[in-house]
Amino acid sequence: MLNAILFGSTLLILFLLGFLTIPFLHLLIMFGAVIGSLVTWIILLHAWTGDKKGRILRGFIGSSFYLLLTIVFTYMIVTLEPQFPGDDTFMAFIGLVMAITVTLVAFITCFLFTGWFERKEMH
Repeated sequence: MLNAILFGSTLLILFLLGFLTIPFLHLLIMFGAVIGSLVTWIILLHAWTGDKKGRILRGFIGSSFYLLLTIVFTYMIVTLEPQFPGDDTFMAFIGLVMAITVTLVAFITCFLFTGWFERKEMH
């Protein structure tokens, strides 16, 4: 749920930025979203007090949002058709490949931070 909130809020901010004519501001927002996600995942890593099996299950469930997005974008690429005769779908294909790459990297990173890595005990 937390990943969906992070993703949705970033999309909302990017949508609202579409009404402004400030160039490259969206890149700063995306950089901030990545940093915010990593910080959130690190906080979850240090907050976990259960066993290894529970940690891995939590990590998979938490990162599955990005896996589902990857599957949706893959389906969209497979079923990509021109919207009208003569429509070039190349740019849509490139956008979907980038979306698949971003969501797959987010899935792997989220799983590593929330499910795979272990909290180091301070003595």
